[in-house]
Amino acid sequence: MTEYSFKSDPRISGWEREQLRDFCSTLEGNVVQLANAFGLKVLEDDLLPYERGCLENAPRIGSDSGWVIKLNQNDKPETKNLGPI
Repeated sequence: MTEYSFKSDPRISGWEREQLRDFCSTLEGNVVQLANAFGLKVLEDDLLPYERGCLENAPRIGSDSGWVIKLNQNDKPETKNLGPI
């Protein structure tokens, strides 16, 4: 398996790289804040038991990017690594 590094990925712009670097520099990073910085909303939804989450194109929900991250509301809080939604 090839190791991936966001530091050298040409698809990632400078400001995105900066956001990722700040997030990865601490284990205290808030996933919701990171998603919001990229224009994504994070929601909890009643997903199937084996689904942890998904990325969905949902412009009507009102996120800046038109995409939302849905997390399984039935997962244990410690597995979500969220902070306030």
